[in-house]
Amino acid sequence: GWGFGLVLVLLVVPALLAIGHDLGRNIRAARRGLAGRAPGLQGALGVAGLAAAGWFAVTMGAVMMTGALPVAVGCGASMAMAFGLFVGGVAAITLLVWIAAAVRIARRLQT
Repeated sequence: GWGFGLVLVLLVVPALLAIGHDLGRNIRAARRGLAGRAPGLQGALGVAGLAAAGWFAVTMGAVMMTGALPVAVGCGASMAMAFGLFVGGVAAITLLVWIAAAVRIARRLQT
């Protein structure tokens, strides 16, 4: 009992607090961005969110509804494969939005 309590108090609780702090900081930053202080951010986040929702429907949603991935995406009926494709697609969407924002900021700084 003492060993379990020690691990719980000294490792798990501080890790959970740090995770909560990091998530709170990201949520506050997103709220500031969506409040209208950064022009164009609302549109970019909206497009990225719609793209991620659409990709979810194509990958994981298709496996949940029909039991198989669409032929255009890949073959197979594994939920793990669909999840991998979903995570990879969302990572690609996020990377594209990040690159577009970096290019826009670089152009703004040049002028």
